[in-house]
Amino acid sequence: MFDFSSSNRSHSPSTHVEACPDQRPPAWFALCIGNTRSHWAYIEAGSIRATWEAPHLTTHDFDNDILPDLQYRSQSTSLHIPIVIASVVPHQTDLWQTGLDRSAYPYRILHLADIPLTGLYPTLGIDRALAGLGVGQRLGFPCLTIDGGTALTFTGFSSVECSRSSLTLPEDGSQEATLHHPPDDSPDDSPDNSLDNSPDHPSNDSLKPPAMGILIGGAILPGMGLQYRSLGQQTAQLSAVRSAFEGRGVRRPFPARRWARETLGAIDSGIHRAIGAIAWDFITDWRRRYPAAIVAITGGDAIAIETAIHQHVHERDGRPLSQDEHTRMIVIPEAIVWGMMATLDAIVSRPDRPDHPDTSGDCW
Repeated sequence: MFDFSSSNRSHSPSTHVEACPDQRPPAWFALCIGNTRSHWAYIEAGSIRATWEAPHLTTHDFDNDILPDLQYRSQSTSLHIPIVIASVVPHQTDLWQTGLDRSAYPYRILHLADIPLTGLYPTLGIDRALAGLGVGQRLGFPCLTIDGGTALTFTGFSSVECSRSSLTLPEDGSQEATLHHPPDDSPDDSPDNSLDNSPDHPSNDSLKPPAMGILIGGAILPGMGLQYRSLGQQTAQLSAVRSAFEGRGVRRPFPARRWARETLGAIDSGIHRAIGAIAWDFITDWRRRYPAAIVAITGGDAIAIETAIHQHVHERDGRPLSQDEHTRMIVIPEAIVWGMMATLDAIVSRPDRPDHPDTSGDCW
């Protein structure tokens, strides 16, 4: 789940594309369907040319609603520009599969089995895997991704080489990884995936391209906007302030006053300071394991989370982040698109790889 705040349109013409498995198309659309919205990017000549958001589909009216917008975004009157789709909402995936004319816009739906990472468990949200791959491939493994969307997720990845001394994958074929921690930090039990919303498609490492990295693990909690909305909707005494938090996401400044004397300020103080403290706790633990690791913050609330982290350190320790801490914590709105680009590269670089059953017999 990620947020692109602007649409940096390209005015360069697009060419007709035949999306065959032995080449990456020169121009294509990336569509990541998140829990609350759809996130788009237009990629041409290996660069992200435009980004935008759209509501979830409610009908199959592609000809009148979707396709004209894609033509406008790509500055092209040509069809046949492929769409690469990653989704955590099965119903939305079904709408695209049944409604999109593949002769006009060939498409491929990505699955965990396509992603060149190892250690993925079957119900891991594909957005989390793609963000980690994108950051690791561009900026280097190990890396920690913090995704501030409907859910707030923390997901750690390492390079395969780096992990061999600190992580063991079981030989029984399961995907749970066991970390060799210091004595005071016992390994996690099998992952609780009840909050991870992704299409039910298990990972199959035997079909993967060569792994670029490995999943270490992570955590999930309600996102900033979801925390605000749940208080307004589920708590009778707070229903009067619900209107302040309606709509997608929350763009409220960090509250200067910790001990608030009115309801809205108290909610602000609690949510922002709690998220700052939780995020810094995960960052600190991750850097204890991987001191040089990049921390990438993405999603619609990325800026608010970054601010909350800075404020937490300032209030708790009476200091700003050090230059080293600051330079290795980066807001990256396009992290998932980076991951989709890396995955597509891995797919087309192995034309002998068996196709996923959903795409067998197609050029994609």
